[in-house]
Amino acid sequence: MSHARLLSNDPPRAVRRVRRWLADLRQDGRLTVRQMRRAPGMTTLIVLTLAVGIGANVTLVGAIRQLLLRAPEYVREPERVVRLLLDSRDGRGGGAVTSAANYPMLLDVQREATAFAAVAGFTWRQMSIGIGPDAADVRAALVSADFFPLLGAAPVLGRTFSAADGYPAGETTGGPPLAVLGHGFWQRHYGRDSGVVGRAIRIGAIVYSVVGVMPAGFRGVESDAPDVWLPITVAADDPGVYITLPDRARYALSMVARLHPAATPALAEQQAAAIWQRGLRAMVGGETRDTPVRVVAASLIRGRGPDAPREVKVTLWLAGVSVFVLLITCANVANLLLGRAVARRHEVAVRLALGAGRGRLARQMLAEGVLLAAVSGAAALCVAAFGGPFLSRLLVGDAAGRFVDPGLFAFAAAIALGTGVVISLAPMLQSVRGEQITDLRVGVSSGSPWNARVRLGLLVTQSALCMALLVGAGLFALSLKRVAALDLGLDVEHTLRALVNLDRLLLPDDAVGATYDEMLRRVRAIPGVAGAALANSDPYAGGRAVGPYTPRHDADFFWPPTVAHVAMEAAVGDGFFRAVGATSLRGRDFERTDRRGAPRVAVINAPLARILYPGEDALGQCIVLPVAGDDRSRSCVTIVGVLSGVWYGTMLNREKPMVYVPLAQRISSAGVFRPQGIFVRARGEPRPIVEEIRRALQSVRSDLPAVRVTLTRDAVAAEMRPWRLGATMFGLFGAVALVVAVVGLYGIVAFAVAQRSFELAVRLALGARRRDILRAVAGEGLGAVAVGLAIGAAGALSVRRWVGPLLYQTSANDPRVMLAIAALLFGVGFVAILLPTARAWRLDSAALLRTS
Repeated sequence: MSHARLLSNDPPRAVRRVRRWLADLRQDGRLTVRQMRRAPGMTTLIVLTLAVGIGANVTLVGAIRQLLLRAPEYVREPERVVRLLLDSRDGRGGGAVTSAANYPMLLDVQREATAFAAVAGFTWRQMSIGIGPDAADVRAALVSADFFPLLGAAPVLGRTFSAADGYPAGETTGGPPLAVLGHGFWQRHYGRDSGVVGRAIRIGAIVYSVVGVMPAGFRGVESDAPDVWLPITVAADDPGVYITLPDRARYALSMVARLHPAATPALAEQQAAAIWQRGLRAMVGGETRDTPVRVVAASLIRGRGPDAPREVKVTLWLAGVSVFVLLITCANVANLLLGRAVARRHEVAVRLALGAGRGRLARQMLAEGVLLAAVSGAAALCVAAFGGPFLSRLLVGDAAGRFVDPGLFAFAAAIALGTGVVISLAPMLQSVRGEQITDLRVGVSSGSPWNARVRLGLLVTQSALCMALLVGAGLFALSLKRVAALDLGLDVEHTLRALVNLDRLLLPDDAVGATYDEMLRRVRAIPGVAGAALANSDPYAGGRAVGPYTPRHDADFFWPPTVAHVAMEAAVGDGFFRAVGATSLRGRDFERTDRRGAPRVAVINAPLARILYPGEDALGQCIVLPVAGDDRSRSCVTIVGVLSGVWYGTMLNREKPMVYVPLAQRISSAGVFRPQGIFVRARGEPRPIVEEIRRALQSVRSDLPAVRVTLTRDAVAAEMRPWRLGATMFGLFGAVALVVAVVGLYGIVAFAVAQRSFELAVRLALGARRRDILRAVAGEGLGAVAVGLAIGAAGALSVRRWVGPLLYQTSANDPRVMLAIAALLFGVGFVAILLPTARAWRLDSAALLRTS
């Protein structure tokens, strides 16, 4: 470097280049802002369009993180913690993946499995805190002593209980049993009072001492946050909990384990399966074929396990759909920007003539696209902030937790930047392809074949993606309609369930009967009640397994491998089916005369009737409902009704055999079989009378536990969630895509009319008919729409193999859905093209030629 350069104050060339680049960037930004202010309508349209497209992607990515990537909060090293599941699938559609275990199995795995550093069990129950009118219904998690140490979660107040408190043996070291409160329950019921530690609370039939409060957001390993955690060895002594810990036949627990640092999941699965099978053989006293295929050490994140809900697959499809929505918006915005670039060709040519480089102009187009996308990205975060909780409720029925966090913010910024680059490509290519001399001589009315091909190509893309989206929406909506129309054996929309457990009161049988009779009388007296009847707990989710047979078959007829599923027996009161609105009952309902000592009767459902009496009428036939150790159960039971509706546990299990017997005739080794619930059917909307029913029941006795009243439709809502999610989100995305495409189509045709007005005037002056002009203007647009619809239909058909399992009784290539969507899109496209085409009909060729 020369001595003169060293004495100069000029900065180095690299610094000057950076300064020049920053100055150009500021100038491009100011120019872009002026362009946005000059056309506020178009700017607003572009920002809103991109905000929807980017926001859809950000929202779906947030949902996928919640379902598939985010482990339960406050769990130490969650990648080392697994859920132990039993996989009994046979490869032919039979069996299932379940979390069912029992307490002896838990002790066996704790004692024998060296692959685990710790193993804990848990389950949950709806329980009552307090008694009388102030009693509250709470969700209680019943956990083994190793639960909190295994997860490593620390309370915000006090401490948790552990094996040091003596709970593995079911005995404490002195003092009352211990309870840990959930943060939400502590906040709602105790007003965040730090003095709650040490306070005595009655939960069920047992008085506990509060020793700690867990942090906000801690849910253990479940999706729903419990209100309180209790030691299972203590809670099992509550007569209303119904857990017999030593019984290997009662699968009431789920298991969670922390892997030993040196162990692999495969080794853990092998050890757990061997232990489980040994325990099963000990239970039945020998070899058995009813063992699971394997034990699975599944991730804490349920969406990544073999028991992942259907919503996960639907969400993954929606994530792909959100990309389609973004592509549609990009195509539409690119079309708008390309049209504006064509309109600015004269301006660009002047700037080139004055010495501006084509690279400089391309950078300015890029800056415009990126700035528009950045503003749209900020708006997209607002879409995610409001749409995220809504989507969370659709997915898991819970909108708790922070949805937009720094990671999602960074994703939104990255996708906005990428979108800005994509939408800038067409205008950039236009700016560098222009012919300077030609563009200086002509105005807006000229265009190039390349521009027209690009715009039509983008239009084809929009139409194809819209077709695929709306076909998906139609298929999910059809599935939702068919699921909602299933006959479940009761009026789902107007039925309520009131569950109250009197077993904790240790009342004699006659006092229990009198109490429930008074409850039933008070409920029936409520003006909005159309019918009410007693039931044992929930006949649609509980009961006992039976092996019914007939005089034509032996007692082993109903057990595998002859029949894949055992039947479930539920006890209900007289008039139950009338009360719940079961319109598909053939025969008669139970009557007050169906008492103990009267001829035994039963109502069965259609699947059981087909098994026992194929091709015959089951009404009036004889059925045997055996109970082990009770010879009275071997007598004949007359079938007085056949119910077509099927609902037990899951509404999609349409072949589950069911037997209903009168409460008064239920044979039980424990003596009189007590009711535990009242089913109520409202005359209209049931929600307004929920609190009135609860108060009426709670007022019967001053020492009652909390009464839980729930809507039946809420119980089935979770099962309908996948189809409701698919129909809602596909429909929403499809509607957005349709609006964006229509706006883009209108804009393209309107610009084409304006661009070709001189050409059209010449053709009119030379004798062309106006309908030929309309055909020339509208034909290209309609042709592009038709091609796009064909491509979209082919795309929808190509993925039917993967979409089919997510639908219900709906073919993924249903021609009615495709034809209806194609007709809708073509009709909407025709209207969108017709409106601007009307300008070509009103052209005054002479006036236009004089002014050109």
